[in-house]
Amino acid sequence: MFKRTWERAFKYRSIKWNMTVAFSLLLIICINAVAYLFFVIYSETAERNAKNYTYGILEQVNKNIEYYLRYMEDISNLTFFNGNIQSYLRDSIRESDYLHQVRRTFEREAIAEYFNSFLSIRQDIVSIYIFAANGEILTNRPHVSVKDYMDIREQLWYKRAKEADGAVVISPPHVRNVFEDDYQWVVSLSRVIKHLDTKESLGVLLIDLNFRVIEDICEHLGIGSGTGYVFIVDRDGELVYHPEQQLIYSNLKNEDFDLIMNTGERFVTSRLPGREKLYTIAESEFTGWKVVGVTYTDELVPDIRDIQNFIIALALVSIPLTLVLSTLISSRISRPLKRLAQTMKQVDEQQDLDIYVNIEGSREVAFLSKSFNTMLSRIRELMSQLLMEQELKRKSELKALQAQINPHFLYNTLDLVIWMTKRGKTEEVIQLVSSLSRLFRLSIGKGDEMTSVRDEVEHIKHYLLIQKLRYKSKLEFIIDVEPETYRYKMPRLILQPLVENAIYHGIKPLPGGGCVTVRGYLQRQPKRTDLVLEVKDNGTGIPEDKLKDIFNGAASKLREGGIGVKNIQERIRLYAGEGYGLEYESASGAGTKVRVVLPAIDTWTDAKAKSSGKMSSP
Repeated sequence: MFKRTWERAFKYRSIKWNMTVAFSLLLIICINAVAYLFFVIYSETAERNAKNYTYGILEQVNKNIEYYLRYMEDISNLTFFNGNIQSYLRDSIRESDYLHQVRRTFEREAIAEYFNSFLSIRQDIVSIYIFAANGEILTNRPHVSVKDYMDIREQLWYKRAKEADGAVVISPPHVRNVFEDDYQWVVSLSRVIKHLDTKESLGVLLIDLNFRVIEDICEHLGIGSGTGYVFIVDRDGELVYHPEQQLIYSNLKNEDFDLIMNTGERFVTSRLPGREKLYTIAESEFTGWKVVGVTYTDELVPDIRDIQNFIIALALVSIPLTLVLSTLISSRISRPLKRLAQTMKQVDEQQDLDIYVNIEGSREVAFLSKSFNTMLSRIRELMSQLLMEQELKRKSELKALQAQINPHFLYNTLDLVIWMTKRGKTEEVIQLVSSLSRLFRLSIGKGDEMTSVRDEVEHIKHYLLIQKLRYKSKLEFIIDVEPETYRYKMPRLILQPLVENAIYHGIKPLPGGGCVTVRGYLQRQPKRTDLVLEVKDNGTGIPEDKLKDIFNGAASKLREGGIGVKNIQERIRLYAGEGYGLEYESASGAGTKVRVVLPAIDTWTDAKAKSSGKMSSP
């Protein structure tokens, strides 16, 4: 029956009419089907993207919080192995004579200055304390006193540190009420400091981070449509941060903490009284804290009703227009799309992100053009941001490395001082202590990452003088640095690891000893002038199989705890760019020569411009 009706309707009609009616029916079905699929896919994609975007923000919040807390952990590690602190705490558990008391006074002042060096770099760290086993308090704050009624051993952070037995413990935010007139909100890191040999407990370290840091990280994140927010709970389900914390404590606002703590999913929906909430959860393996983003489910796909009406209207309007203007529209659409495709191909083949597309055409094509330009702009911004973050990361690593103190070298030197003093070698003791003092003063400097060639050469000179007093005739050294190089700048502590490597791995194994030569000169080339520093020894040399792996992380360690050759290479490349760094020449039994090639410029902020040829040579 339907077939006959269909045949009668189209029989004896013109082909144009038949095609128009058939195409109209097909178009109506297709447009409605496409509109429906588009709406479903858009809704699902928008919801998924909103969730992923929120989760990405929370992951970044976790990383930012971990960055601050891991920096506190690094400080605790450096403090744990600090020679002055170990010596002071070991003496604090036994009686001392007057000379020991004088020495302990100097050590206490050195420890306070050591703590101040961290606090001057990081303003977000409130204070650093060590509570010794005998009840004494080591800190950078003078005249600090514990409240009379306060027992430090009953504090939560103290108990957890004792239970952890040397491991790092992160305490949730709390009001610091241990000391007189001190009520700051802080996040605390605590750990037991042990004797390095006997593993005896010497005291408890406490580092307080200003809680405002966590508040600043979590505020104004722009989750959802503006009504979303972020809060944090610790591994025990206790609230760490909430933008409306007082309302939570007053039971005027509720969060489904049981659901958050018991779920293993990233996204869970809560049906507490009121609007339905979507909790997005990102957990930190380091702290055990859960960063929770709150969005309302009815805001995941914004303006859903408007989108529905738009799709329906677009479908109705497109039917008659498509029948009349199909050829024209297809032509107009194909041309700009082809241009856009050619531009995208150019970006793909030439890796050129500076292209700007300006294509006129239909709304959809213009939207694609604008989106393409926006995408390229965003990619450029993200690449620039990534480079900046990597550079900041390398600088932070460099500052941490510069804060390290070589305890073995210091212990050996102090042992040598004791030995010389017992034998009445007063002049040599004076020379040794003077060189040691000057050596550490030059090593620390004023906290600058850069130093002059003059100071670096003077630093290595005092280092070699100390080693010469230690090894006597087994070690000779020559320093031949041209005076014209003294005014140029270079990264601090570049030469000492190389000279130390030459002594311990090149000269020391030789029965008769050897010689270390340090040279410095300018090497002028057609387009640039380089500053070249050489460290050469006539020692055992480096086998060929080890020489080719010299810049690998494991192979480049000078000794356990030392700064690796790979790190020196990366520091130079960070400031000077490609084309600069270390060059090794060595063979078994033939000694080793290391060339340090740097740009010969006065200000290292322009080092990369120099390396790219944008600055004139001196």
